[in-house]
Amino acid sequence: MNIAIFSISRDRLPYTKDCFAALKEKAGHPYMHMVFDNGSEDGTKEWLYQQNPFSIVSVAQNMGISGPSNVCVNRLLHVVPDGLIIKMDNDCMIQTPGILAEFARIYSECKEAERWVLSPRVEGINKQPRRVRQHTLAGHEIGVTPIVGGLFHVVPAPVYRHFMADGGYDETLPKGWGQDDQFCDWLARNGYAKGYVEDLVVEHYETTDGQAKRWPDYFTRKWREEKERP
Repeated sequence: MNIAIFSISRDRLPYTKDCFAALKEKAGHPYMHMVFDNGSEDGTKEWLYQQNPFSIVSVAQNMGISGPSNVCVNRLLHVVPDGLIIKMDNDCMIQTPGILAEFARIYSECKEAERWVLSPRVEGINKQPRRVRQHTLAGHEIGVTPIVGGLFHVVPAPVYRHFMADGGYDETLPKGWGQDDQFCDWLARNGYAKGYVEDLVVEHYETTDGQAKRWPDYFTRKWREEKERP
């Protein structure tokens, strides 16, 4: 099964280096990785181009989440028309070895999974999303939720194609929030399910609180800009 990943980066180069290295080490399955750099000023863009210049898009100023996500998904649908497209943030630390291989197995062996958007369990956050019930897919316990966050979520390409045909991510949304809610509301309206694979694990790197302590200036800017509109 073909897998493509897209990430949106902005500064915090140490996180990008560490998290992308962990992905490479623990993927267990081939993948194509596209990165959209949102105006980094700390050397992130230059480092990314050194890794793979053919899968990097960069802009001079922060465009938010919706526009870059639309760019990435539209491009990747040509790369993996029938595979999986994963959104992975650059502060997502993979914990489970072979994580991509196991997601590929779930979607390859379980017909029902074709109508699911899944995330690994996310550690390091202050509050776990509320599970409304438990379900089983391909031998895994799934915590069913009204929403899956954007740190790492796995979308079958046909589901993303349907979403993009309906307009994709709303580019009038604020730069830094609302996209996950919009996508998950759309999934619910169109009969798709969503949830967390409880025994596959990623971490919000250094924990959400730890990030805010390490990068106070980044978060001050983030909280100010995320309410702005593109």
